[in-house]
Amino acid sequence: MSDDDIDFAKMREEKTTVYFSVTERNLKKYGPLMNLFFTQAIRLNSTVIPEQGGHCADGTLRYKYQLALMMDEFAIMGRMEIMETAPALTRGAGLRFFLIFQGKDQVRAIYGETAGNAIMKAIHNEIVFAPGDIELAKEYSTRLGNTTVRVHNQSLNRQKHEVGARGQTDSYSEQPRPLLLPQEVNELPFDKQLIFVQGNRQTEPMKILARKIIYFEEDVFKARQKMTPPPLPVGDATKIDALTVPVRTVEAKVAVADTKPMQAEQRQRWNPKEKAANAVPDQPDAAQPPEVEPDPEPAQADDTPETM
Repeated sequence: MSDDDIDFAKMREEKTTVYFSVTERNLKKYGPLMNLFFTQAIRLNSTVIPEQGGHCADGTLRYKYQLALMMDEFAIMGRMEIMETAPALTRGAGLRFFLIFQGKDQVRAIYGETAGNAIMKAIHNEIVFAPGDIELAKEYSTRLGNTTVRVHNQSLNRQKHEVGARGQTDSYSEQPRPLLLPQEVNELPFDKQLIFVQGNRQTEPMKILARKIIYFEEDVFKARQKMTPPPLPVGDATKIDALTVPVRTVEAKVAVADTKPMQAEQRQRWNPKEKAANAVPDQPDAAQPPEVEPDPEPAQADDTPETM
C-alpha cells in the first residue's frame, strides 16, 4: 500500500487505536516494518509536550491524550535506536510503553548490556513468569530480597558412662532466607506471576506474587466476550485499487559478446598464414558526410619592393 489514513501526529489529539497484526510465521519477515512503524510513531509524538502544544477552541490542551504503545515480541523488531532513551525521556510527552519479550537476555543481546539495562530500569512495572533460566532466576530472587524464618534446633546429650541416659535440648533461632530461591522462581506454577512495582510519590515499591488471570476462566471477562464491539469507521473499498501501486520490476538483460573476432585474432598471432582465411572483414562504418576540402587561402601581396 502506498497510502493510509493513519496520522501519527494526531494520535494525542484524537482517540485513535491502531492494530499492527502480524501472524506468528511472519514475525521475522515483517520485523523491520514494525521497527519503522513504532520508530515513526514515537518520534512524531515525543517532540512537543502537552503543555507546550497549544490549546483547542474550548480551552483544553491540544494534546489531551496519552499514547500507549503495546509492543509484543519486542525483540523480534530488532534494534531501535530511539528505544534506548524513549522509555525514560518521553514520559513528559505522555508516551507509555508496554514491552513484551521472552527474557531480558533477548533485549541485552540486541541493545547491549548497558543500553538493555537502561531500558529495563526505565520500566515502572515488571511482570515476570517462570523464566526457565537460572541466571535470570538468581536476579529475580535477589530482587525479592530475604525474609526471616524461625528454625527449630534439637540436640541430644548422652552421659558417657550411663547406658540409656540422655538429655534433649530444644532451641529456636531466627535466620534469613530468600523470599524465593532461584529454583523456586524457575518452578513458578503456570498460574502464578511475580510483579515488581517501582515506588513513586503515589505508591510505595511493591513485590507481589499474584495469580495469573486466564480471561476465558474469569466471569468478568467471559461476560465481555458477548459485548458488541464498538463501531469502527470503514473506508471505501473502491479506493483500494487506487492506493495499490504495482512494484516496479527490472528485467535483467544479458548481452552475449561476439567472440569470433577475438578468436580469429588469437589464431593469427600463433599462425600468421591463416590471416587471410580467418580474418574478419571490417564492418563498413555508418554513412559519414562527405569531406569538404578547405578553401585555398588567398594569395597575399608581396610587400618587398621591386629592384630595378
